[in-house]
Amino acid sequence: YLAVGFAAAWVDALGQVAALGLAQRDDHAALLAEVHALLARPEGEAALLGGLAAAAAATRRHCARALLARARPELHAQVFDARDPALRFAAIEAAIVAGALTPALRERALVDRVQAVRRLAVVHALAAGALDEARIEALLFDRGTDIRRLARAWFARHRPARVIAASYRDALDDAARVRVALRGLGECGKAEDLPTFVAHLAHPAPPIRRAAIDALAGFGAQAPAAPLVPLIADPAPSVARAAVAALRMSPALVPAMWAIVEDGLPIVASRAATCFAKLDTWPALVQLCDLVPRAPEACTAELARWLARHARGFGSRPGAAALAQIRTALRWARGSLPAALLRNLELVLGAVG
Repeated sequence: YLAVGFAAAWVDALGQVAALGLAQRDDHAALLAEVHALLARPEGEAALLGGLAAAAAATRRHCARALLARARPELHAQVFDARDPALRFAAIEAAIVAGALTPALRERALVDRVQAVRRLAVVHALAAGALDEARIEALLFDRGTDIRRLARAWFARHRPARVIAASYRDALDDAARVRVALRGLGECGKAEDLPTFVAHLAHPAPPIRRAAIDALAGFGAQAPAAPLVPLIADPAPSVARAAVAALRMSPALVPAMWAIVEDGLPIVASRAATCFAKLDTWPALVQLCDLVPRAPEACTAELARWLARHARGFGSRPGAAALAQIRTALRWARGSLPAALLRNLELVLGAVG
């Protein structure tokens, strides 16, 4: 089996070969030496290159590791050709460690579709001074958050007078860059940019609406929450999920939320339940109970999370009006709630008398 014709078979067995190596047993040493000698031959190297396209991820990793250990630039490039993003990352990392990252391979990594690969190449290129200012300017509009941050850090060190937020504001009129411009402005803009983000919440393109939501979320308590409420019923699921995640719920928003729930589908009720569950108030319990018949499964899960959070005490007793509302809501929801959840609800109410 150690003949050249069986090199491909040994590639398939690289996992077992690696396990034998980790065992560090003396009686395996001779066998391992012969296997590695076989794989070092041209036929073995060809088999390893073929293994980069294997169906098993573990086999691909073992082949890449064996090839990259040889620290040859042409092998770095061939491993980078693999469709597996993890192998492309490993190829760039190995080339950097070996001091053998060629300009051509670095350029390919700089435009890779995977952010982790691009970031690794950008870090190396910036440290080596291999990028001119125009190229770094373009990185301000990269899809990757970390890469935009690296570009802004470079300008902060080398061009401290440069106002990066102004570049993002200027790009808002460019249809090809408005999405990234919103994200970048959300990362380095000021409160004066909040109306710009709110205006883009009505943009016809879902990715632009999502970017505007993320930009608002970056400002935390400074950002207005009310404009996000209608977006929980957005037809684009990614936009609706982002709105639910970013919405800082307050009792003042409850009427607007209910108006959307009453006109919406059950999925809107489940999103509203996620928002109401953020409220640590007794009225939130009423609202969650009222939502259960509209979307039983999702709303029951949110109600269970709310009850679990307050299982050891709420800190205040519900007033007479709130208690009456809770009783009414329970009468409506009782048929939709599981018995275990009703017991938890009784425990929470019992804990406050």
